[in-house]
Amino acid sequence: MGIAFGGLPNCSQNDSITRAQGLFGQATVDLSLISPSLDGFNFTAGYRHSWDYLKRKNRSTNRTTGACALANAGPNCFVSQSGSWTAPNWSFQLDYRFDSDKMVYVTVSRAYSRGTLNNPDLPAALRLVDPQFNTNYEGGVKADWNVGSSQLRTNLSVFYNHFADIQEIATGSYVDQQGNQRITGVTLNAAKARIVGFETSIQIVLSDQFEISGGYVFADAKYLNFDSLDPSTGLPVSLADRRFEYHAKHRGNVTLRYNVPLDQSVGEISAQATASITSHQTGLDDGSPIAPWSRSKLDLRADWASIYGYPVDFSISATNVTNHRYSIIGFNLYQTLGIITTQYAEPRMISGTLRYRF
Repeated sequence: MGIAFGGLPNCSQNDSITRAQGLFGQATVDLSLISPSLDGFNFTAGYRHSWDYLKRKNRSTNRTTGACALANAGPNCFVSQSGSWTAPNWSFQLDYRFDSDKMVYVTVSRAYSRGTLNNPDLPAALRLVDPQFNTNYEGGVKADWNVGSSQLRTNLSVFYNHFADIQEIATGSYVDQQGNQRITGVTLNAAKARIVGFETSIQIVLSDQFEISGGYVFADAKYLNFDSLDPSTGLPVSLADRRFEYHAKHRGNVTLRYNVPLDQSVGEISAQATASITSHQTGLDDGSPIAPWSRSKLDLRADWASIYGYPVDFSISATNVTNHRYSIIGFNLYQTLGIITTQYAEPRMISGTLRYRF
């Protein structure tokens, strides 16, 4: 290959300039102004136009000889690339309040993420990456309820997300100016996908002392098509059966909060515990020896506000109390170099905060 595991033959320098500009506006219309029969209906429209620019300057020379390793390089072995992208983002929502504290709604929106630039030594058709788009359709209900002496707040929504031109990273190879076979990541507009599911949350205030809240999300993700590159041959290959990386179909959480009944002169003391669980997910779906994992997490927190009437607050918290180890992100070169990198979440951490309010 021309690259030994003992070190890379070239020394690289990369400089980037980015610019993002946008124009945004949003308006809500009370439809009862059009007709009294539409009392309770509101229509909201929002629009943003984005302009993005990226310029990148690359330089790569042989560590030993100082020879330029980039094809089509200019003076001092620099290769400059630039790209600009522009697209509209929009959202529309219709909601109906059938009670002072109950509402149903439907919404549709489109979001845009700018493109990027690949390695300048790749074929010209692969150097510029187009933006990706997400169109979201959602409907739901939000309502507050009084049940005896308890208060409830409930939210329920169903959604369908459609993704186009998803930017996915594939592993490709090329021959540099010195004839060395090089491995590089290639960002491709490789996929279309959809995520369909629902989300629900509830908050129950049992009394001035006790409060319970929780939520659950079901999200089924599927690639509709996924055209990538075979890392061993460089030829196109379909990965439409691949699982979404770092995506969990089920997610849930519950929080218990207790407010200690004290004289107001002492201050306000509260304690809470939050437990969350995430179903199996994977960051690597290509035959690498990394099994899917699930995640459970317990966080604890206690607060003492306005200590003895002074503008002083103290809090202490512990996150990941069970010290559960799980991956949050990784980079996969298993099929090409036999290397897998992964970053794990923080271990158990305990911290305290003391704040004085002026």
